[in-house]
Amino acid sequence: AMIRLSTAALFAGTSCLAGMAMAASPLTVSSSVPELRIATLQALPKAPRGAPLDDFCKNKGITPTTPGDKAAAAAGWTVTSEETLGSYTAVGIFSRGGNGTSGICLIQNGNIAVWQGSQLLAVVYDTPSSAEAGRSGRVGGVTPVEGLPAKVRIWDWIGAGPTADLVLDKGQLQVRKLAPSDSVCSGRNTVPNVYGAAVPQARRTLAAKGWKPQAPTGDDVDN
Repeated sequence: AMIRLSTAALFAGTSCLAGMAMAASPLTVSSSVPELRIATLQALPKAPRGAPLDDFCKNKGITPTTPGDKAAAAAGWTVTSEETLGSYTAVGIFSRGGNGTSGICLIQNGNIAVWQGSQLLAVVYDTPSSAEAGRSGRVGGVTPVEGLPAKVRIWDWIGAGPTADLVLDKGQLQVRKLAPSDSVCSGRNTVPNVYGAAVPQARRTLAAKGWKPQAPTGDDVDN
């Protein structure tokens, strides 16, 4: 079955997915984060053409190593990251970006493509309101997260902080709100997530879970 996907429905800010087919896969997808959406797809469109990326944005790219990465790069997308997600691979991609302060790239039209080998299964993308021209979006790349169910963390890739978790749970691929805590040290402990919290609140939250500050070393003091 073929579906029509509007600009507002997928890859916010582009219209390049009209007429793409839904992935023929038992994988089901959902998002509990209003700002992010996820859809199943079986083919990645070519990246929309725009102004050439400047040096700040070119430096965000990595050398593709997996079949999914290479397919995305061949379609003109810049690959920012790749992480294992269960038996799948989650790949951060974007097609546009601009020069920001302090040498950062304000990524626009960023997405997370989920592959099984060279077969595309799903794409996570911004809502249109967060991907308007001139604004950096909430999706830029992924980093690994320890523990089960398998998941990766979605970041905006400009340093403002994580956006959400992409979780593979019993055959369901879900975009979830950031987990309140993460497993660390191979499951021997957990650490609260204090992203975005003021320093005093972050200290109280960590202390309540038994975490203590590390005394500064000579190098720390010198710096």
